[in-house]
Amino acid sequence: MIAKAKKRGGIWENFGQVELNKLKDKHDYFGKRYSHDEKDKTIIRKLDGLNEWCMTVTYFELAQL
Repeated sequence: MIAKAKKRGGIWENFGQVELNKLKDKHDYFGKRYSHDEKDKTIIRKLDGLNEWCMTVTYFELAQL
């Protein structure tokens, strides 16, 4: 995802959404959304964090990675 953005020379409106949706499907994100299991909560928090990062990252930040 990051390499693709660097190659394109920028980020786009839905940056990371395809990859994020695949991860959400793989980990049953919507089924585990209200789970009380700590492992499920950790996965949900990480996916939410990745979503937030994708929405707020700038090309300048990506170029530094």
